[in-house]
Amino acid sequence: GLAERGYKAFELAFTRGFPWKERRCAAFAREAADRGIRLSVHAPYFAVLTVADEDRARQCRAAVEHAVKLGAEMDARIVVAHLGARRGEDPETLIDRMRGHLDWIGHKTAGLGVGLGLETTGRAAHMGSLGDIALLSDEFPFVRPVVDWAHVHALSGGGLRSVEAFANGSPAGRSTRSTPISATSCTARKAKSGTFPTATAPCGRRLWSGRPGRRGCG
Repeated sequence: GLAERGYKAFELAFTRGFPWKERRCAAFAREAADRGIRLSVHAPYFAVLTVADEDRARQCRAAVEHAVKLGAEMDARIVVAHLGARRGEDPETLIDRMRGHLDWIGHKTAGLGVGLGLETTGRAAHMGSLGDIALLSDEFPFVRPVVDWAHVHALSGGGLRSVEAFANGSPAGRSTRSTPISATSCTARKAKSGTFPTATAPCGRRLWSGRPGRRGCG
């Protein structure tokens, strides 16, 4: 099992839907707690924040809300989601739209004790640079930056090849709004031989997104 292999964290990949109900989530949480394993949840890939069509946006928001509620059943500290594609729209317009979606999600999930982790993208055609996420996490207290270093490496064209590149906050540390990353903090996710999450650390300092079986789906 996970504990025998030294893992201290595990992320439930509800990326294609919700195969588990609340009761099973709660039961799994008890088993994980007995073994000292911290849990997190990844929301469905379709549940993004850049959707303009209101019917689709409503479905996306509801899926994120449900993922957060399941996360609460599992005592998860964070539910991870993607921001979504730009589809040729102006970044300022997209940021404002995401603010509206996040405001709705924040009201619906207030008091559950679960943060919403916005994950860095690996695709230039998507929102989700470190700058985008830092901006939103500064405005919404329940939002957590989640750094997937494989995605950052891909978006930078393979720029994370040295200790210095990580120490400098990565070459991709600018948002689509040309806003440089400053003294923000990013949630670290460490899947093995550590805790989850490890409080916070400055961007570019020993942050590792290490979910087993991670796929680059920026």
